[in-house]
Amino acid sequence: MNENLYKHEDDQVDKCKNPTWEKVAPYTYRLRVFNGWIVTTKEENETMSCAVFVPDPGHEWEICEE
Repeated sequence: MNENLYKHEDDQVDKCKNPTWEKVAPYTYRLRVFNGWIVTTKEENETMSCAVFVPDPGHEWEICEE
């Protein structure tokens, strides 16, 4: 699967099924999807959910292999 599909694509929200969020460091979380992890940093008061699968401006998502 093209890794670019994970980034900044609205239609990816529909594919976010049963996500697994894991806190890996302060303000850093990763989301288990398909064949990789999406890793993002979030501020403490932001909600971690499927709704934030598409990053807000200024938040970069990165695919990391297991």
